[in-house]
Amino acid sequence: MADQTVTDDGSAADERCDDDGPAMPEDVVAAVEATSKPSVRRQAAQLFIIPSLIVIAGMAAAMLFVWVTTHERTVRDEVALLRGCSGTGRGPMGLQDPRYKDCWYAAYNLTGRIEQLEDPAQRAELGRDLIQIVEQDVADTEGLLPYWLLVAIGRLGTDGGGAVLLGKLHADGAMTRQGALEGFLWWPDQKVERVARLARLALGSAMTLLEDDAPEVVQRSAMLLGEVGLAEDPELADRLAQVLQRDGINWRYARWAAAIALARLGDPRGSNLVATVLLSRKALAQLSQGTRDELATVTMPAPTQDEIILGALQVAEDMTDPAVMTKIRSLAAGDPSLRVKKQARDLLHRLQGAADRRTVDGPKVRSR
Repeated sequence: MADQTVTDDGSAADERCDDDGPAMPEDVVAAVEATSKPSVRRQAAQLFIIPSLIVIAGMAAAMLFVWVTTHERTVRDEVALLRGCSGTGRGPMGLQDPRYKDCWYAAYNLTGRIEQLEDPAQRAELGRDLIQIVEQDVADTEGLLPYWLLVAIGRLGTDGGGAVLLGKLHADGAMTRQGALEGFLWWPDQKVERVARLARLALGSAMTLLEDDAPEVVQRSAMLLGEVGLAEDPELADRLAQVLQRDGINWRYARWAAAIALARLGDPRGSNLVATVLLSRKALAQLSQGTRDELATVTMPAPTQDEIILGALQVAEDMTDPAVMTKIRSLAAGDPSLRVKKQARDLLHRLQGAADRRTVDGPKVRSR
């Protein structure tokens, strides 16, 4: 409420009081009066420019991510990278060269892209490049790098590649020896007769490598001998049988590869193991999960059993032992895995077709 006061000249004046509370302190009033309104530029920056910059930066980051994830280096890009890989691997004090992963991954990428190269001239050029890199720029002890380069050379199957693979079978690095064996396994002449395959040149070296200290090398050697070995090859069956005596869980896959090779040669020492273990789900289910010590007490799961059985079926077409055929028929009739059942049935169908053709061709031969 306003009080009226009479001045000296008799006029009246209103004296208002703030009923809401005490007057603001002087320092607060001064601060309020001294504060100026935000400038137009600052408001524009806060409302438009800064948010726009954030959006643009986000879009740029997204575009960069998409480019990185979708951009694929060309074959020539991979080759150029590999030419600069000299000396990668382990350096002083065993430290890994930072470029090592990029280098072996480039070789790995090339290996996966070889099937897409249909131009013979392009394949020949790539073969020459890889051979030169293996011989001049890469050490045998650099692990995955020479491994993937040799696998790529094998998959290409171009002139000069076989000689390189043959020379690397006795390299210092175990991964290099393994890569050379893999290269022979991938050499693109599997559809010709065994005696005509290039890998027959490696027969003697592969037999020697059955005594290697690296289980993976012995395994690949046995696999190669199963592909190109013949029952009449001197000492072959006995040397493969010696691998069956290798003790320890880390030698498991080497023993199995030797058994498969023997079974393909018609040797009962391998056929028995194939029939009672590799084609037996019951036997596999009682084995440990893997070859590492930490898995030694974990039983093998069904998916792993499937892969082992499928691997044996894949090369069982030239196995003639009756016990092996009985197991294949059992798998085709009632295995719980549809993949295993189908592959076993397909194998039996091919074998029956081959037998029918031999029956039909027989009289024609005799009638001549």
